[in-house]
Amino acid sequence: MDADVALAGIDGPTLLMFYRAVQLIQSGRVQDQEEAAALIREVAERSGAAAPQHELGNLYMFGTGGVPKSSVLAVLWFTKAATQGLVEAQYTLGKCYEIGQGVVINTATAAEWYSKGAEQDHGPSQRQLGMLYKRGLGVPQNYTLAVQWLTKAANNGDAYAQHNLAGCFWTGQGVAQNLAAAAEVYKAAADQGGGVGRCKLNPVLKVR
Repeated sequence: MDADVALAGIDGPTLLMFYRAVQLIQSGRVQDQEEAAALIREVAERSGAAAPQHELGNLYMFGTGGVPKSSVLAVLWFTKAATQGLVEAQYTLGKCYEIGQGVVINTATAAEWYSKGAEQDHGPSQRQLGMLYKRGLGVPQNYTLAVQWLTKAANNGDAYAQHNLAGCFWTGQGVAQNLAAAAEVYKAAADQGGGVGRCKLNPVLKVR
């Protein structure tokens, strides 16, 4: 998160309120969440800064801290934060448009927001943009561009991008088929845990 973008426009006392809210959220105590939500709402409305706007969007999305669950209001606050250049909000907003959460599905708009995040070197945005190019959703299908963006995301350590990039090497989709490279990238994904890449690694190694 770029602090200059995330907290721009917050004065000292309001900034302290926001940090207090973050501490309350991180405490994990149920009794603290309602106070945290009230603080975040006040900071977001008072300051107009991107970070609290994004956090308020998350509260609406998941209905936490006594905030009524509303994906529509979540998208409204995500949009405010994303428009200011907050990369996490740009990614979240892209996801909302891709899957139709709080808005009508619009993969072209999703691609636009992912592109903004991807240009800021945000791995998840790069991965999702690559997958849209791979599937031809919201953008013309282009396996070469898919591989380019998946590579950027994989280099940023995104395990799901690594898994999908390895698949491109395995099938020769958008890149010359290279089973050794496929095995290497599947291993990088598997090494991050969670099972990503692990199910594909053994068969690839056997082919080699």
